[in-house]
Amino acid sequence: MYTCERCGTKFGRTSVVLESCPRCLARDGVRVPMVFKLRDRPELQPTSRQSTSRLEAAVREQLASGVR
Repeated sequence: MYTCERCGTKFGRTSVVLESCPRCLARDGVRVPMVFKLRDRPELQPTSRQSTSRLEAAVREQLASGVR
């Protein structure tokens, strides 16, 4: 995700690569470089220690059974 550090505007990574923020350029006439940042994916992060333990147990079980 491309983010403008000045105004906070965000553009998806499928957008054309932007060298400067189009909003700041149009509104204020200022060229502000866009910064690429990876988005956090909350659906990939465990919500609790219990869910982490279940995930670890499932992985251990698969490894023990030889499934890859």
